[in-house]
Amino acid sequence: MFWEWSSGLTIIVLLPLAGHGIAQVRSAWAAGRWATAVAIAIGCFVAFSVVHILGMVGLRKLVMAALGGSYDFSWSASNLAYEFRKDAGTFALLGTAFWLALSRRDARARADLPAVSTAEAPSRTLWLQDGTTRLRVEADDVVWVASAGNYAEYRLSGGRNRLIRTTLASEEALLQPFRIVRVHRTRLVNLDHVVEVVPRSSGDFELRLDTGEAVAGSRRYRAAIERLLKQDA
Repeated sequence: MFWEWSSGLTIIVLLPLAGHGIAQVRSAWAAGRWATAVAIAIGCFVAFSVVHILGMVGLRKLVMAALGGSYDFSWSASNLAYEFRKDAGTFALLGTAFWLALSRRDARARADLPAVSTAEAPSRTLWLQDGTTRLRVEADDVVWVASAGNYAEYRLSGGRNRLIRTTLASEEALLQPFRIVRVHRTRLVNLDHVVEVVPRSSGDFELRLDTGEAVAGSRRYRAAIERLLKQDA
């Protein structure tokens, strides 16, 4: 019983080595480097068997010496071949178990990944209607939109301005899905261009944009703006 116990204990100590070796074999196999995978497997088995035999024999000698006895292990070729054959079966069983466990872990990891939609990403292109004329604008290029009498003035990236004959309320409904929201009675701002929110003692606030501009905001819309920015954070 002690001989078996000493062998089993040594194998338990070697489990991390076996697990690491099988992980390396799987990685090489998955990469299509089959010859490398086989070489790693053989190297891991030889190392496993050598350390197992040395550890098992050393443990038996140590315990028997402590009990006042002795243990003699035959280092003959036939005895070593016998131990290697036993270790080959043990390593094959351990390798299969580790391989299946790693495969199950990888399958769970893939299952936990969010599903990737095959549908096309929603378009961020806007077609602004100006009478009979339609103007194509990318939503990301819109910096802010301001009321200008019977028109809405669009400030686009690069300092470009366009006037569209429409109301700010109509444009607000169109632009809200693109995070272009009302910050003042007369102005909408693209939150993706906001780099700083500066509160004022009056309760109003100022939005500083990545274009270098500063846009005044009304306290009436401050809570909504802060809520949106917190969602981003």
